[in-house]
Amino acid sequence: MRTLCWLSFGLIALGRTAAAQAPERLRYEPAGHAVRVLAPGAPPTEVAAPGVVLAVLAANDRLYAACGDAGLVEYTLAAPGSPTAPVLRAVRDVGGSAIGLHVADGRVWIEIARVEARPLDSSPSREAAIVPTVQAPPASATSALEEAPAGRVVGVGVGAAVVDLGARDGVAKGDHVALLRRIEQSLGDGESGLGEEVLAVGVVTTVSAGRAEVELGLGERVPVGAIARVTRDLPSASTEAPPRLGGLYDVGFTMRPFLALGSFGFGTVSDATIGYRFEAPARLQLLFEPAGFGLADEGNIVALAGTVLGSYETSAFEIGMGLGWSAVNAEIEGAGESRAASAGAEGLSTDIDNVRSGLGIGQVARLGPPDGVHLAVRNTFLLYRDAFRYGGTVARGQIRLARKVWAVVGGGGGRAGFAYAEIGTRVLARGNGDHGSLFVTATVGGAGVFGERDDEGETKKIGYGGPMLGLGLEWRP
Repeated sequence: MRTLCWLSFGLIALGRTAAAQAPERLRYEPAGHAVRVLAPGAPPTEVAAPGVVLAVLAANDRLYAACGDAGLVEYTLAAPGSPTAPVLRAVRDVGGSAIGLHVADGRVWIEIARVEARPLDSSPSREAAIVPTVQAPPASATSALEEAPAGRVVGVGVGAAVVDLGARDGVAKGDHVALLRRIEQSLGDGESGLGEEVLAVGVVTTVSAGRAEVELGLGERVPVGAIARVTRDLPSASTEAPPRLGGLYDVGFTMRPFLALGSFGFGTVSDATIGYRFEAPARLQLLFEPAGFGLADEGNIVALAGTVLGSYETSAFEIGMGLGWSAVNAEIEGAGESRAASAGAEGLSTDIDNVRSGLGIGQVARLGPPDGVHLAVRNTFLLYRDAFRYGGTVARGQIRLARKVWAVVGGGGGRAGFAYAEIGTRVLARGNGDHGSLFVTATVGGAGVFGERDDEGETKKIGYGGPMLGLGLEWRP
């Protein structure tokens, strides 16, 4: 009997020693929007998940997390011996809300909650007392922006922002990301608090483990340091009415070469502009319109005008005025004068007739955003021989055809000695209308120039035109 007792005590002590010497295993547990990894002798670490983690299970060198409506998340364990840094492998839609996990017959089973609807029985078997209850707020009352993991904008490129949220945070290509900034809001009675203003909701185009590139919409701008959250909201991009961007230069040039029908010659009706949009609703621009010429056997013509315009500009409209100079090639009542003609040779002559000129007063008006659907008109008046005279009009309209593509139609003319009409397309080839953006416009139509020349003591009207092709570039450095 005594021997049996000592044998029992020995077995118990041996078991305790073996238990004490057995290595402690890794453990995984839910931690809100993350899976917490508990390793012996090391501080806990967390791996982000796309939803609230309800259950976790490690099996077959894989780590599984049931994340409710977000589905089943599968991680790859770094190494069977030390899987302390699980790597996101896939997010699966299980056709319901994943609420639990277990192993049966060597396989991983997912516990799925489904919503079921049944008709209410209109004839209850017994009376029931009506007990008033207090209804809890629905789960959807919590904003999706508050539930998602938050990051920051760490870089801004041409038409895109880079955020410090990536695949390990559950971000995938095609996800929508809200970019916000904190603002102080008045709550009345001298109280105030911090709120959030959504600057843009963009689409993820490129993802790495820890970062993602978010494409911005036309006219959208976000600063470095803005808050970034994954959201189910639709992108905020607008092509019909994009916001106006300030603090921005724009440099543009359009060439419209044409052939002189009925004559041996050619010409161009071009324009060029350099402008600056202030942060305040104001714009200043130097406009050369027209910047054209014509060379033909009938005579040569220069059509040129330049104007400095200042305007009040918002995303909805623009109105302004300016001063400049304009050539006067068209006949103005009571203002005709003889012009010295250059001796011409056969064929094309490179001599340009002398032109009259006058002070130009410009008007500009636009209805609609500059990069959206709009109609813009520019008028010119001439102070010539101590009288104001109508100088000409140029108009242009733009409507949307597709994303970053618009149809344009325009035309006009004036006493500077030009006229044109065109139709075509405008394409945003690079960027989103902010710094570094490039617009390309291609048109077809007709153009011409006209004027007068002295032919052996007689004033002779000349003019020619024909079909033209237009190409315009606008760059915003």
